[in-house]
Amino acid sequence: MIKIDGYLIERVEKIKRKQRINVAIIPTASVPDERQQNWIDEGVKHFKRLGVNPFGLNIVEKHDASKKSNLDKLKTASVIYFSGGHPGYLLKIFKNSKSWNLIENLYEGGKILIGSSAGAMILGNYVLANAQEAFDKGEKPMWKKGLDLVPYSIFPHFDWAQKYKQKLLKKVIDSAPKAVRECWMGIDEDTALLVFNNKQVRLMGKGTLTIQLRNKSRTYRVDQEFII
Repeated sequence: MIKIDGYLIERVEKIKRKQRINVAIIPTASVPDERQQNWIDEGVKHFKRLGVNPFGLNIVEKHDASKKSNLDKLKTASVIYFSGGHPGYLLKIFKNSKSWNLIENLYEGGKILIGSSAGAMILGNYVLANAQEAFDKGEKPMWKKGLDLVPYSIFPHFDWAQKYKQKLLKKVIDSAPKAVRECWMGIDEDTALLVFNNKQVRLMGKGTLTIQLRNKSRTYRVDQEFII
């Protein structure tokens, strides 16, 4: 992700004109696995390689998402990064929270929002809340309304799911609300979908993007620019 995150940092630098760039790392999705500190440590190490100032926001419980100290730190960030983990837990903590209201305002004001795996899933219109349990344990899929920043439901690790869990992937999609079945996107591993001005997009990394819109499925390759 060095090339991809470096590209995003360059976009911030053009605006901030070499001022110190703060990156807020939010590891909330990994709390059920007790890996939040690992995500912070690895994230800080990663972003320091890009010459910016990363810091972790250890938002663990719902009340943490409304703490003034966390909100004050968020306000200083030019880049906000949601880790991977459990999308249902992440959604529960941030939905209708002061932190998400602030993040949405920052995003609309030009700040960069990054979601990895579960962190990307919650940004869609619907979320497979128990994604890990559904794919790893075969539990019944549980769908919840997402934060609706992107008007699609988002499937990360899409190439992995197609290769190793193809039948289960179809079952998961078939179980979803009509809004999901007719409007979803699958993002391959080691691949990033960058969205600018709400519609114009660019695909970076190693894989592809699959978009299902009503009865049509299209696949886009890296470095293609198109409208969603």
